[in-house]
Amino acid sequence: MSQYLLNPRVQESYRDKFNFDASKNRNPLAFFLDTQFTFAALVQADKTDAARFENLIDINQANVKMFCENYERQLIAYLDKLNSDSQLNLLRTKIRQEAVDNINIALDKGQRVFDLTAPTGSGKTLILLSLANEILKSTRGILRIVYALPFLSITEQVEEEVLKIFADTKQYIQRIDSKSVNYEYEKLQDQLENQPNKQTQMERNLLDFREKTFAYPLVITTFVQFFETLLSNKNSELLKLPNLSNCIFLIDEIQSLPPRLYSFFVAYLSKFCQKFNCYAVISTATQPNFNIDGITLNGGNSRYLKIHPVFLLIIKSRTNCCY
Repeated sequence: MSQYLLNPRVQESYRDKFNFDASKNRNPLAFFLDTQFTFAALVQADKTDAARFENLIDINQANVKMFCENYERQLIAYLDKLNSDSQLNLLRTKIRQEAVDNINIALDKGQRVFDLTAPTGSGKTLILLSLANEILKSTRGILRIVYALPFLSITEQVEEEVLKIFADTKQYIQRIDSKSVNYEYEKLQDQLENQPNKQTQMERNLLDFREKTFAYPLVITTFVQFFETLLSNKNSELLKLPNLSNCIFLIDEIQSLPPRLYSFFVAYLSKFCQKFNCYAVISTATQPNFNIDGITLNGGNSRYLKIHPVFLLIIKSRTNCCY
């Protein structure tokens, strides 16, 4: 076989037949996304089969479904407990309701990428989670939520607040970054050290694999983990990619990225969301000034939520109707 593959004539024949010609590729971004996602799905399936996690897909789907079904109830219960009498909370509620009203207008038009610009202290975490709830209701789908933030200190803060809100289903929530701790994993590890057995080892390996593949209904993570997964060619990063389909991305503090990367990632996310049934809300308190003439939000006049300008440019070039 090796002699056959090393034969110059055979190599030349296959090179001529399967050589990629960039000049004939009319949509290189779609080609990249399809190729990367297909390979990532193959890598994940191979790892799943090798580890004998045959039931993992069914377990993941059941967990996401259970979390989504209880999402709105827990969120509303938490919001109802907040003190609505203070002037600050009244303003926060107004901003949140305005954003919710406007995302529903946009969702009715089939839009997928949105920009939330709200001042520091306005409660953007609750606003983002409320917008995710509106997306879940509008699509009637079973979607994971990935909450991405630039710094480890912020991921810890968001995790603390999210666990308070969704206390009844906290087993479906996991922070995944370089300093995160999975207490269930640590417990199993201790059991293995004191009393090794095959069943406990399998459970520990499964938890480790779930983290490596983002196989949780709600994941809180860093920009590094999130954006590297979207663009990586490494197997370790690509393991997460299949579980980024059918997702809601809540991306906070986007201004921490360099401006050139900010525009690139938003445009990239627009295409990714269209292709893999995802939605993205991109949030910041210091939005760059993107002026686009002639674009308004039909049916609403919000200072806080709008279709993202980069995405609007794409829509505008292809259709006659846009916000």
